[in-house]
Order: sequence, then structure tokens, then C-alpha cells
Amino acid sequence: MYGGGHFVHVLATGTLGADLGDFDLPVANFNSVGYFQHLLRLTKYEPAGSHEDRSPLNPGQEAADTMCGRFTFYTPPDTLILEFFPEGMEVDGRFNPSYNIPPGTGIPMIRMSMNGSLIMAHSHWGFRPSWADEKAPAPINARAETAATSKYFRDAFAHHRCLIPANGWYEWQQSEQGKTPYYITPSDTGENPAIFFAGLWTPREGDETTACAIITEPASESLKHIHDRQPVVLHPGCLRDWLNPEISDRTRIRAVTHRLDPEHLKAVPVSQEVNNPRHDRPDLIRET
Repeated sequence: MYGGGHFVHVLATGTLGADLGDFDLPVANFNSVGYFQHLLRLTKYEPAGSHEDRSPLNPGQEAADTMCGRFTFYTPPDTLILEFFPEGMEVDGRFNPSYNIPPGTGIPMIRMSMNGSLIMAHSHWGFRPSWADEKAPAPINARAETAATSKYFRDAFAHHRCLIPANGWYEWQQSEQGKTPYYITPSDTGENPAIFFAGLWTPREGDETTACAIITEPASESLKHIHDRQPVVLHPGCLRDWLNPEISDRTRIRAVTHRLDPEHLKAVPVSQEVNNPRHDRPDLIRET
């Protein structure tokens, strides 16, 4: 059903010093109430990533240059297991359908234990390594070009890769008329068009929960008119290899990992109501 392509961007070489170029999105201390107020202020009136604040990690880079800050997930876990994981998967927690998932919240995350069993649980969307200070950045995205080599992400890339199940994501197109929200989703599936973002996870300091980030790459030809970056969407045939913690060499990861053919994705304009993360209804993904 799906075409595939080699996953080439993740394994680019070269570190960026303090890793200031490794994050796609503005970051904040997700533990602070102020951050959530900041998030609501930004997203209530403007599309995600459209505000004028500058990222503390990338001085001079507009936050509008970043991406993948909102997505949907409404496929029931049982359906996900039946279609993609027939060997079974432990589901830890309840996953309610959501049509507007924002950063800084608990999102569905799939990882593999050392014995090869799969676990789906909630993970905090905002990555901070356990060794980092509590005031360190907690980015929601990691750039594919540097994830394998950056100090912030390289351990997770080698040993803690994960999947973020989704049905699609939102992106905003800039034009002279303003910003138009688009919903990007599989074009050739039925009512539950599940896809999987490549992600990285880390244990959270002081408890038994985890935190995660979604890996992004340069946008495909069919999507770059909307935004210049997109999440790495994995081909269903390589999901277990991507998750396998025993595969840690990046050359081998490159050999076994493939992305979903972008021709299997479609982008449709949707209502401006998606700008507000408090709106969470099925009709948000309806084409306008």
C-alpha cells in the first residue's frame, strides 16, 4: 500500500557546538505555569509557530520558521495493534481521540523494551535529557540533520527511538493574505489513516515518566509550498527496526529505516478554528 524511500537526513554528520541548531521549535520550561499561559496566548490568536517571539536557541530565527507543533490522533489502540502490530502491544493508559494536540502535553508514544515487547504510553511532549538542568531547553522537535550527533539527542537516537502515532498534522502556509492552516494526512486509507512520526524519548528526572520529541526533516516537494520542514513519517515496514534498541549504529539505522513515500500524503485547507488549541473536535480536519 505504501511506497518507501531511504531515510537519509537523520544521519547527516557534524555537530553544532552547543547544539543550538538542533531544535526546530522555540523551547521553554514546560514545568512552569507561565509557559502554558504563553502557549495559549500564542495559539489562541495565531497559528502555531506564527508568533514574533524569537527562539532562545536560535537568535535571529523567527519562530515562524519552525514546524510540527500540532497533530491529531484518534485511531483506537486496538485498531492500531490489529493493523500494524499483530504481535501485540501493551497499552498503558487511556487514549482519547484528539483532533488538536498541542506541545507540552502528554501524547501517545510507542517504544520497545529490551526484551522486544512494545509499549504504548503517554509521554510528555518536550524533550529534556535526564542529565540536563531543570531549566534547560525542552524542545518538541529534533532536526534529522543533527539528531544522531548532537549532545542533546545522540544517546536517545542510539538507544531510545520511538514512534508517535498520529492521523495527521497541521501546518500553516504564509501568504500575502495571512496564514492558512492545512491538515496533512494519508491520502489512500480509510477512516483511521494512521501514520507514525519518528521520535526520540528520554526518562524524566525524578519519576517513572518519559519525555519525547518528534524528528523533522526538510519538506518534500509536494509539501514545501506549505512549509519548509515536516515530521519524518516512517514507512510501516520499518517500524520495529526503528524501535529496536539493539540497533544503535547510525549506519545500520540508516540501512533499515525508510520513510513513507510523500505521494501518499495529501494536504487540505482547514478552518482557522484549529489555531486555538482549546478547540478539539472532529470537524477541525474537514476541508474548507
